[in-house]
Amino acid sequence: RGIARDQPIVIDYGGGYNGYVTDETRTFVIGSLKDPLMKAYQVALEMIAEVESSARPGDFPARLYERCRNKADQAGIADHFMGYGEGQVAFVGHGLGLEINEWPIIGRGYRKPLQAGNVFAFEPKFVFPGEGAVGIALDYVVKESGLERITSFPKGLVVL
Repeated sequence: RGIARDQPIVIDYGGGYNGYVTDETRTFVIGSLKDPLMKAYQVALEMIAEVESSARPGDFPARLYERCRNKADQAGIADHFMGYGEGQVAFVGHGLGLEINEWPIIGRGYRKPLQAGNVFAFEPKFVFPGEGAVGIALDYVVKESGLERITSFPKGLVVL
C-alpha cells in the first residue's frame, strides 16, 4: 500500500566505515503522528537521553534494558515496547563492529558488564498493530567517561 499522511515511516539503515558497520533508525511522517504514536516516540527519546547520560563501563546491559522496560511500563505502553505480542523481543540494543550483530546485547539476562571500547546500537522502538511503528536507533562507543555517540544524523522525528 502507499504511504499515507500521518502514518509513521520507519527506516532502519546501516552503513560502513573502514570495514566497520553502523545501524541506525529514524522515524519519518508526512503530516503528524497520532497521539499514541507521538507519545511512544517521546518515550523512546527519553530512553535515549537516560542511557546517554548514565551508561558507564561496569553497567550491566540487563539493567539498562530493565530501566527502559520500566519507563515503557510507567508510560502505559510496555505491551508495544520492542514489538507486540509474539513478535516482542527482550532486548533494546546490540553490539556493532565487523558484523551488525555483536556483543554486548542490551537485553534481559545479559550480565556481562559494559567495557570501555564496546560499540553498540541502542534502538528503542514501539509497535502498534494496525497503526504502525515508531522508534530510533543511535550508535555509541563506551568510553571511560560514558557514552560517545559515533554518528551525527539528527535524533528528532523527521516531518515531511
